[in-house]
Amino acid sequence: MRFLLKLILIVSLMILFLMSGFFLKHLVPCKQRFRRKLLIKNTGFWCKGIALALNLKVSISEKFTNSNDKAKFLIANHMSYIDVIAMSCKIPTLYITSVDMKQNGFLGWLTQMGGCLYVERRNPKDLHKEVKKIKEVLDSNVNVTLYPEGTSSNGLGILPFRKSLFQIPFTSESEIQPVIMSYTKINNKQFSVENCDKVAWYKGMTFLPHFIELLKLKKIEAHIGLLDTLLPNNFENRKTLCDFVEDQINLNYPYDDKDNFRSKLPEVALLESK
Repeated sequence: MRFLLKLILIVSLMILFLMSGFFLKHLVPCKQRFRRKLLIKNTGFWCKGIALALNLKVSISEKFTNSNDKAKFLIANHMSYIDVIAMSCKIPTLYITSVDMKQNGFLGWLTQMGGCLYVERRNPKDLHKEVKKIKEVLDSNVNVTLYPEGTSSNGLGILPFRKSLFQIPFTSESEIQPVIMSYTKINNKQFSVENCDKVAWYKGMTFLPHFIELLKLKKIEAHIGLLDTLLPNNFENRKTLCDFVEDQINLNYPYDDKDNFRSKLPEVALLESK
């Protein structure tokens, strides 16, 4: 009975999110800049409700702020669709995702009503167009989050970063905010190789069966670690920036592929920028 009530509640919240997102995206007469901010607020509002229904507890190393009211370009590791729920509870941002996700049924509708920015990673010839499009969003004072692994992982390590979209902060002159997303406990048990698949969604897992199993969980604890912000003019090019951010996230990530834990979990060490 508890599972059924939880399912009905979360599906209802998702439907309300889709309806309100459709209204804001297609029916409210306003400038695109203002529309994006409305979509971010709408996403954050409903994600907090969904997190409450999931009993997803999200902590963050410090309150997220925008320096001088300028947008930030966030770079985070990625494990699951609930990363977006967790991050949206604490950080006002749009997300970059692939054009394939737009066509992915129910998940595609959710990303569209959330205002996601779609890119075609497989066509490097259009890179300059993708960079220009996202630069315009950052220039309108809207935060943007990139998942540079290009896919999701099991959460026990960080996949190699793709460098192409690291050109964006150079063209927009935006501050860069490295972010570490981690899940610390599942049903009060420490996140590990034994239970990571209950939260992580990766390697072709089918959404619906995974989502059903996720709803059966009694409690999920997640942590967002904000590393020190970076300025693009301190780096030679997108490759050096990508390598530095990848190293910083790897260095501070609380797990590794051998399922060994670092003693700082869930507190994430904040490094001084060089």
